[in-house]
Amino acid sequence: MVKELGTFFEEFTKEYLHIVEGCENVVTNRPFKITPEDYKAVEGINRQAYWSDIDVFGVKENDIHLISCSEIIGTKKKVNKIEKNLIYAERAIRREFPDKGILKRVACVSKRKDLFKDVEILYLKDMFSFLLRNIQLRGKTEQYVRYPSEWLIRALDIVGVFSGREKAYEIYKFPRKTHVVSASEGFGKPSP
Repeated sequence: MVKELGTFFEEFTKEYLHIVEGCENVVTNRPFKITPEDYKAVEGINRQAYWSDIDVFGVKENDIHLISCSEIIGTKKKVNKIEKNLIYAERAIRREFPDKGILKRVACVSKRKDLFKDVEILYLKDMFSFLLRNIQLRGKTEQYVRYPSEWLIRALDIVGVFSGREKAYEIYKFPRKTHVVSASEGFGKPSP
């Protein structure tokens, strides 16, 4: 997808982590260094040190959230790339914060049903629902917009874009039946 959509999705995930999950410090594109020892331990290869980044990094008390954002995940190759980046990020962050717990997650619009077994998935539709619920639970005097994505959330709620999968597919030819767009589609409850 276009770079601007990816940037928006990262910002949206950042706001979700801050508002819904209560992370005190949340940043996007946080850099980390992959050392030659990391390459040797993970892939068994010799390679020079390299800088990479994690899409969304959040801190809440004794936990660090590492989130890789990807709009659509449809191939095992993409899954392997995301999982490797999360492993490298975890190793680098563990060196920096040895006493904190690390939660590895992937935020996506949709994924194929047969991918990702050991990584928690955050779906856009679920994040949208939790953010909307957060807005709705505010008191009447607190209905002002705090974050840029709130305009989008309110508009999507009014328009009802997520009202029906079949209607959305009829209009946009997305999501395909092989893709999951919500944790409620047979994968249990979304995590709060």
